[in-house]
Amino acid sequence: VAMVQGFQGNNIKSGENILSTLKHFTAYGVPEGGHNGGFVNLGRRALFQNYLPPFKAAVKAGASSIMTAYNSIDGVPNSSNSFLLKTTLRNNWGFNGFVVSDLNSINGLTDIDQLAPTYTEAAALAMNAGLDSDLGGHVFSEPLIAAVKKGLVKIERINEAVARVLTKKFEMGLFENPYTNPNLAKENVNDAKAVSLSKQVALESIILLKNQKNILPLSKNLKSIAVIGPNADNIYNQLGDYTAPQKRESIVTVLDGIKNKFPTGVEINYVKGCAIRDTSNTNIAEAVAAAQKSDVAVVVLGGSSARDFKTSYLETGAATVDKANVSDMESGEGFDRESLDLMGKQLELLKAIVKTGKPVVLVLIQGRPLNINWAAENVPAIINAWYPGMQG
Repeated sequence: VAMVQGFQGNNIKSGENILSTLKHFTAYGVPEGGHNGGFVNLGRRALFQNYLPPFKAAVKAGASSIMTAYNSIDGVPNSSNSFLLKTTLRNNWGFNGFVVSDLNSINGLTDIDQLAPTYTEAAALAMNAGLDSDLGGHVFSEPLIAAVKKGLVKIERINEAVARVLTKKFEMGLFENPYTNPNLAKENVNDAKAVSLSKQVALESIILLKNQKNILPLSKNLKSIAVIGPNADNIYNQLGDYTAPQKRESIVTVLDGIKNKFPTGVEINYVKGCAIRDTSNTNIAEAVAAAQKSDVAVVVLGGSSARDFKTSYLETGAATVDKANVSDMESGEGFDRESLDLMGKQLELLKAIVKTGKPVVLVLIQGRPLNINWAAENVPAIINAWYPGMQG
């Protein structure tokens, strides 16, 4: 609700506010087998009790658009589910915005769900169920025109869908002022206020899980600190999925933060040690040596859903698997897990550092909860930072 209100503000014509889009509608997070976009088997009571309340609250707060999820519920794809899109969303909740598909989800009615033999029938199913806009436009184009000509979709329904989209554009003043000034981005993005807010968000999001013998905060009397791990100095791994290319100097990693915090007389010994997933290139022995010559070791492990600009992606945004180029990405769209254990050689690295006998602080940068049972028993201080962002 707070995000809807923050995005849309009190004046949608302000030039600073945007329409909010609720996604993904609905029950996208509980597919069978944990497979991205897989089918969901839920009774109607569980659906209304556990999954729909956040959407309902956001609709009541004035959300202007909503995106359907790839999955089906009880065999009915969300992009052609009239009970969700008409009965629930509009008739019961009073939603007056527009509904948009996720990328290629209407195609999926034919290609994946095999519910419609052709894209023309898929267009009819989705449009008649209450879907107003096709993200990507592959089906609500020639196939939709063919569906209208065949009498599968009434022109009144087309007019209704178009009116819903155009109404929001009129409300935003896009017909009077269709363009924005790109120089405003240079002036307002990543300014001092935004940087300060980013840091405050990180500070309030970080969770202290364990702190034996008051290792934290780190003593100002330390002479040397080992900073170790695949997430200690990786800007994209702390930013998360769908992050555009960033200027290196705009991001503060854990290594940067420790260097900035401690005076020049403190020796900072950094070794990556291993990757998140790739097991072919490790330097655990070098990491152990760094820990041995330091007063304390800060080990930064976890996961990543960051687009590393080396991985290739499908049109839907899902990542493809390339054995020759193992990225750190183990979370996010297109990455399913059969285990929540730390991947690659991360646990091996952590055990080797703990074995040195030096005080160890484990920092987790991750997009999903991970199994840290061994760490919970053997590491004196543990912090969960999730994705701490630019000032992490």
